[in-house]
Amino acid sequence: MADLSLDRALDRIWTRARPNLVARVDAIDRAIDALDGDANPDVIDAGGDAAHKIAGLAGTFSLDEATRLARCLVRALEDRDDADPAALRRQAHELRAVLEG
Repeated sequence: MADLSLDRALDRIWTRARPNLVARVDAIDRAIDALDGDANPDVIDAGGDAAHKIAGLAGTFSLDEATRLARCLVRALEDRDDADPAALRRQAHELRAVLEG
């Protein structure tokens, strides 16, 4: 019985958290645009922070693919000199799709 109530609680938390996580992908998209444009470090850092938060919360909900994609984006945004914006856009698109379910 306790497992069922825990599952329900986690479902409610996920329902509330999902829109915020999906919105964080917008910050990742802006960071990728910055990599491809003016390379504004504040925008890129904000995108990396958003990816880090997604990775952590997705892991809490056993969303392994979302966690993997978000971690890849974190690493790429930290090592921005070698980043491939086209590949990162594909990863961000995949991440959004996974989070939107």
